[in-house]
Amino acid sequence: MGAVTVISGQTGYVLPSADYNDSGWLISDSHAIHYPCNPGYMTYQGNLPLADGQQYDITYVLDQYVSGGVYPLFGNSEGTNRTQNGTYTETLTYHTGDQLQFYSDGYLQVTTLQIAEHGVTVPFTTVAFCEGEKKWSTFYSYDPEMMVRFGDNFITFKNGEAWLHDNNDTYNNFYGIQGSSKVTFYINLDSEMVKNFVGIRQCASNAWGSPNNGDIQVLPYKGKANGQLSRLKAGNYKNLQGDFYADFLRDLSDPRFNNVLDALFKGAELQGKVLEITLENDDLVQARLVEVDVTTSPQNYTR
Repeated sequence: MGAVTVISGQTGYVLPSADYNDSGWLISDSHAIHYPCNPGYMTYQGNLPLADGQQYDITYVLDQYVSGGVYPLFGNSEGTNRTQNGTYTETLTYHTGDQLQFYSDGYLQVTTLQIAEHGVTVPFTTVAFCEGEKKWSTFYSYDPEMMVRFGDNFITFKNGEAWLHDNNDTYNNFYGIQGSSKVTFYINLDSEMVKNFVGIRQCASNAWGSPNNGDIQVLPYKGKANGQLSRLKAGNYKNLQGDFYADFLRDLSDPRFNNVLDALFKGAELQGKVLEITLENDDLVQARLVEVDVTTSPQNYTR
């Protein structure tokens, strides 16, 4: 029930929306706590990089158990109802729907939530709660066991050892493991128009590359059911007046070529409606990426 104040001899009012929105969940010290009065769902409000039809392993800790049960929902997939303290992993297939929810009708606590593609040994993201907004609002690429604030410091724990963040001159290094900076975005201007994807410009401290096959991808559409794949290493960019420019290479999956390098330089030009690009920077110092422009031209005919 929502809070109701009744004064003797006067009418008391109840706000139905307060009861409707109260599902019994609250966030305290980065823990999701459910009270048994109002069973219901807690829904993740952020955006995770999920693929339709892909299986994911969802790992979470259930502790401070008193009563009832809890289970995760992932898209349209429902996990197992848990009724005792422990660490649980659910392998669920993501389909269209809410990205991640937990349902509970009991008195218990959920913490240390991790999500990984099924079969990948290192989780690709750790979901975090925003206490001010009372929702899960962001995710991290590193994999801590616990996250705490101590004064102005942010500390996480891995294998029982403390790791002080923002105190390491080497960027993208967590727990002694070196990573890289990555950003994925889409070129979707005039999404129904077939376009030639010509080149790319970066306003950055240095060039970010797309070194892996498929880091540059023309998404499938009618007429090209398989789409196109390409790549573009940082060394392909030229520094012109402080910005970095490069022409896109070609379709490395062009079936006319048996050799990837031949296809990259002699294959079909990149043409399509939507282009997905992943840029990566593995520098050990601070890297800056301010703006990215992609040059396109209309294409009236496809190959």
